[in-house]
Amino acid sequence: MLVPFAGRSGRFRYVSATQVLRGTAPAAALRGAIVLIGASAPGLLDLRATPVDKEYIGVEAHANVISGLLDGTIRYPPTSAPGIETATLVALALLTALLLWRSALIGTLSVVTLLGLLGTANLIAWQRLGIVLPLAASVTYLLIAALVHLNYGFFFESQRKRRLGRLFGHYVPPEVVQELEATEADLSLAGESRVMSVLFSTCAASRRSPSSSIRAR
Repeated sequence: MLVPFAGRSGRFRYVSATQVLRGTAPAAALRGAIVLIGASAPGLLDLRATPVDKEYIGVEAHANVISGLLDGTIRYPPTSAPGIETATLVALALLTALLLWRSALIGTLSVVTLLGLLGTANLIAWQRLGIVLPLAASVTYLLIAALVHLNYGFFFESQRKRRLGRLFGHYVPPEVVQELEATEADLSLAGESRVMSVLFSTCAASRRSPSSSIRAR
């Protein structure tokens, strides 16, 4: 049950059991009231961790449940929750298939954006519509898809660089191979036919020997 906690401990009135046994408890506080008998002393070990307090008195958690039943504030998942969850997963699968393969940056931004949209939609459904929508499966799928995408991208890039080095490492200088890696040029060993003009130019340079320069002086 999703307990509608009213806040931290102390939201409901406490009456000491000693006063009740002695007959000194205020009658107005008990007349027509729903009474829960429980322990509030820390030594009796009835303190529970809740979303509103890490040391919440156990009997007061039951009081919040009764209050929610009386006020109608307890939220439940709709009967169509499985269908909504399935449709959400299918939509996320299509979006990730379209976006994650583009680049690491676009994939990361897409996952962060989709997580934000899921959280916002879930919060709006909770606060304004009173509907509890499933969220865990969608978030888990997005995180797994992002992790698989990053690992695959790293593996694919490593394979591409190794293939590039294997193909051209023996024929061109290492600087050319590094430039191809940086520009991510498409690699192909197939020939191409082109109409081109090629200019071959040579430049002859003469340099005096040290002995001739000494004689010139």
